[in-house]
Amino acid sequence: MFDCVLRNGTIIDGSGDPAYTGDLAIVRDRIAAVGRIEERGRNEIDASGCWITPGFVDPHTHLDAQLCWDASGSPSNRHGVTTVVLGLCGFGIAPCPESGGDYLLKALEVVEEIPYATTRAGVRFEWQSWPEYRDYLETRPLGVNAAGYVPHSSLRFAVMGERARHEVASESDRAAMVEALEEALAAGAIGFATSRGPNHVDGYGDPVPSRLADTAELEALVQACRGRLWQINVETKFSGDATALTREIETYAAWSRAADARLTWSPFFSEAGSAVWRDLLAHNAQLNASGVRVAPQISPVPITMLLRFDERSAFSAMKGFREALAGFDSESSTARKERLADPATRRSLREGLGTPDPSHPLSPDLERWRLTFVPSQPERTGKTVAEVARIEGLDPIDLLCDQIVAHDLAT
Repeated sequence: MFDCVLRNGTIIDGSGDPAYTGDLAIVRDRIAAVGRIEERGRNEIDASGCWITPGFVDPHTHLDAQLCWDASGSPSNRHGVTTVVLGLCGFGIAPCPESGGDYLLKALEVVEEIPYATTRAGVRFEWQSWPEYRDYLETRPLGVNAAGYVPHSSLRFAVMGERARHEVASESDRAAMVEALEEALAAGAIGFATSRGPNHVDGYGDPVPSRLADTAELEALVQACRGRLWQINVETKFSGDATALTREIETYAAWSRAADARLTWSPFFSEAGSAVWRDLLAHNAQLNASGVRVAPQISPVPITMLLRFDERSAFSAMKGFREALAGFDSESSTARKERLADPATRRSLREGLGTPDPSHPLSPDLERWRLTFVPSQPERTGKTVAEVARIEGLDPIDLLCDQIVAHDLAT
């Protein structure tokens, strides 16, 4: 008898064949049969109206810290994801030198919008090396399978300490990084991940350590990935210049070819009004036809950003906001509220808005900025700033600034 049978579900088996209605039987932790199943199971589940699919692999997550306090891996596990990949773009929490945890967690907060207060409470840093972190995860009752890259910024910081934030690596530094990477690969890491992304800064607002790596360092680490995989967040991702981006990827593909390694890069997305993606797709096909394995990473949903005013967020890089609120991040709460209440600041914000540019991710658009947390006026939640301003007969900048001040920067 089967342990469990799912009946009358829509089966999408991943082969490319059409979906069909059928059953799936399970014995212990393995699929035992798929199709029309007559034999009963100890547990019978009516899957009518549901899809039955293989588990999804999410190849780009930043769950490294979350798995320390939420072993389920939610909400990924609720979307059919059964395997998550960690350590992307060079960010992570291992390896980590003694007393280096705060630096790594604050970088995750700035780049990945994971609150430091949460990670500080939930990550105990019972490890220093990547293999020790891997062993720690194995003790957790994980609700998902986990695979991990060795994150470059963490690796660099573990080897070089504070020097990683300011200096080019020496020959001995490179050798130590390669040794630590090889140790991690031997312990089960799937590869190495890094970033050249211009928007990737640490808790000090400085470039993350991976961005300070020179060609010699990067090539040495890719060489260590022989026969394996490496990932990079590219430098020219916001350029709108197919020539610049393909030139950058050509360099990484050459390193991959020399190391017999596979390359995956991110983010590959289409920008409004731009056909750059077509050139990139054609270029990728040429690379693969030439014998080097290259796979760009594509997000199936729009890229969104969280804008908040009580701590550093992307608003400080927005056109108009960047100029009108220079130095805002480093001011006290009282000073921030005084700036937002100042008519001169508001006038500067209005003048700086201009016409939204949908092709630029850091172009402010109050018609699209949606209020997701409004502590004392929940009726505004879910509406855009411009929509609320029209309803209430207010100037959108005045409405936004008044609300942020009234809510003690919590909006």
